[in-house]
Amino acid sequence: MKSFRLIIAIGLLWISFLFGAVDTVRVVTYNVLKFSETVSQDRLDALHAVLQYIEPDLVCLQEMTSAKALELFQTAILDGTYQAVPFHDGPDTDNALFFHRSKFRLIEANYLPTDLRDIAEYILEHRASGEVLRVYSVHLKASQGSDNENRRAQEIQVLLDHLSTLPAETNILLVGDFNLYSASEGAYQKIISSGYLIDPLKAAGNWHNNPSYAYLHTQSPRAEQFGGGSYGGLDDRFDFIFISDDLTDNLLAGSYHSVGNDGSHFNLSINVQPNTAVPADIANALYYGSDHLPVTAQFTFDVVTNLEKQAAFFPQSPRFVSIYPNPFNPSTRIVYELPTASEVRLDVFNLLGQRVSVLFSGKQAPGQHTLNFSPGTELPGGIYFLRLSSNGFQTVRKIIYLR
Repeated sequence: MKSFRLIIAIGLLWISFLFGAVDTVRVVTYNVLKFSETVSQDRLDALHAVLQYIEPDLVCLQEMTSAKALELFQTAILDGTYQAVPFHDGPDTDNALFFHRSKFRLIEANYLPTDLRDIAEYILEHRASGEVLRVYSVHLKASQGSDNENRRAQEIQVLLDHLSTLPAETNILLVGDFNLYSASEGAYQKIISSGYLIDPLKAAGNWHNNPSYAYLHTQSPRAEQFGGGSYGGLDDRFDFIFISDDLTDNLLAGSYHSVGNDGSHFNLSINVQPNTAVPADIANALYYGSDHLPVTAQFTFDVVTNLEKQAAFFPQSPRFVSIYPNPFNPSTRIVYELPTASEVRLDVFNLLGQRVSVLFSGKQAPGQHTLNFSPGTELPGGIYFLRLSSNGFQTVRKIIYLR
């Protein structure tokens, strides 16, 4: 594995020499099995070994249980080079995100409520390129049966409704534990037919308990029952990284894989030797750390010089920079950006298309502008749309007011 990484590094140096500098970002998604502040030292050591081995720049987690658990993960498993997104305490267990401070800047974090668990939206700026990356982390309804399949499809529909409000050219990563047994499931079909996302491995099929897809399986690295979670050996592809079309050219060929899965452990524990994918100590760490395997992929981004950044400082059309929090109560902070001095109007519409509020109307200078929206008792709770209009351009964002 180390020699493979050396080959990748040399290849990237040649790419940098021939085409300009690039920065490589390694993403990992990992269900860490109800990680709490009371986990054993053995589990902490195992998870620390796994993350040290992967060396990720973005760490997306599912089944984080509390703010104290998040803090423990930061201090005992990662280090000070990572920044954590503040814990969001939704129903059931929650998502978490850590990122390298030198690689990314957090713009905002939002959460989409579903009937089961919130879907996390993390909006990040890649420092070297200035590109904005939207990372969505999910943990869909578990278990087989048509009712559970329908609930997974309903949860994904919440996400797709949100994605429909975004600009066409948006860098999107959708990661997490999808609990999908087959590509015929409604949730998977909604994702790949949405026009927003693709499955980079293009490996549709009946993954459950199917040796033909042994190389894709992520659950369970344990054939024996212990410490909670699932067991029975590797036989399900539950954990995915979906990407938007705009990121396909950024995905490093051959970098998307389930960590530790060598394709030869179908219905076996991951640490049954030999394991040709990882060293024996890492196979053991994967076995003890969680009932899922982490999934990782690498992406390259162009390094933009200071002169290029200065030339691209102002947007070509008005745009929303951030709306946080969203959903909100009692108020949300709206930041938007203008390319030139212009007449500006910021309106709020309800689902019927009726204008219910005018937040601003007048002339403004180029650059960023901020205002707070506090509906109070004037509006009922629900879904609304912000429309920013300037110089013949319009952009719209969905907001959710909680009452």
